[in-house]
Amino acid sequence: MSATRENVRLAIERILSLAKREALRSDYEKCRWVHNYLVKNVHYQTEAAGQPDQFPEAFGIDGVFLRHSAVC
Repeated sequence: MSATRENVRLAIERILSLAKREALRSDYEKCRWVHNYLVKNVHYQTEAAGQPDQFPEAFGIDGVFLRHSAVC
C-alpha cells in the first residue's frame, strides 16, 4: 500500500472516530454528520479548477482527506 493511500486511510479513520463520539443512531444521522464535517473542513480550491495538470491532488481523494482542499 502506498504511503498516500495509507495516510488517506488513517485520515478517514480519524474522522470516523470523531463521528463515533457523537452517539449518532440512524444511518441518516451518520451520513449527515460526515457530510457536514466535509463541508466545514474541505475548502474549494478555485485556482485548481480546470487545471488538473497543475493541481492533481485537488482532483483526488488525497486532496480531500490530506490537504482539506479540492475541486468537484
